[in-house]
Parts: sequence; C-alpha cells; structure tokens
Amino acid sequence: GASQQVSDGVLRLKVAAHAEGGRAGRETMRPIQNRGFRAAVAFRAGPALMARPGAAWAGLRVADVNGRVFSVSFDGGAYAMSVGERSSPGSRTMQLRHAQGDEGESWHTLGLRYDFFGAGQVTVLLDDGELQRYSLDLQDFRLGVFVEADPGVAADAEFREVSCHEK
Repeated sequence: GASQQVSDGVLRLKVAAHAEGGRAGRETMRPIQNRGFRAAVAFRAGPALMARPGAAWAGLRVADVNGRVFSVSFDGGAYAMSVGERSSPGSRTMQLRHAQGDEGESWHTLGLRYDFFGAGQVTVLLDDGELQRYSLDLQDFRLGVFVEADPGVAADAEFREVSCHEK
C-alpha cells in the first residue's frame, strides 16, 4: 500500500510493497510548461528507507510524454541517477556518490536543471553542488517526487520546499 500526507508544509510519502508482488511506489507529478527548468526539493529519508539501503528509493523525477523517465534518488546508502522508459521496468542507473550519513536527520536538496537549447542536457544537483550531467531530449514533461520499494520492503521520506523555475 501507499499513503501521502501533507502537514506544516511537509509532504510525507510512504509505501509498503507486498512480498509476492512487484515494486510499489507513490509519486506526485505536475506539468512543466517550458522547455527548460531548474527544479529542487528538500528531502529527508524516513527510518524505513534508511533501514534497508539499496532496497528502496526516494527522489525527484521528470517524465516526458514519450515515456522517458529521468530521476535522481537516494536509496538509504547512496545517491544515483537513472534513465529509462516508464513502460519498461529496466533502467540505466549510475551511482553518483555515497550517503553523507545524516540523511535521516537533516534536510538535503535534490535538484535537476534542464537546458533544452544546445545539447538538451540534464544537470543533477545535490545541495547546490553539481553531481553529473546527462544529454537527454525531453518533450512535454511532468516533474514530481517519489518513493519506491522492492517487494517485501517499506520506504518513507519527507519532502518540502519544492520549487520549479522555468528557464
């Protein structure tokens, strides 16, 4: 099951995947009307996410009308980016850096900057520091936050200060 709660400006997402089923997830998405943007969200990992590093993820994702999905996430032990198709469960994932160690107590900011003009490049940001750049052509897209968990695993995270500035 999955739940979503908003209180005092903080969005809490929780999921619990059944052991016999597939991966479970919860996301909130909104459309972006421009070809370029800078988006950010402050997140804090919940106890369930921190308890099983590598078995659940929380993060920021962009999905376009053609089914392409790009995300930056935290899995309890490391930050990663992934690129894939919404219709296919497989995606290319690249670990970007290890956990800082305080993700369960402190707020950290995940960010994506997309520059359509030129190379069509996504820049992944963590606490305003650049982690990685990736060339990707996105069209008519939506942006959102998410929590996902492997079968038999629970995950939770809090999000606040979601921002998206069109470029």
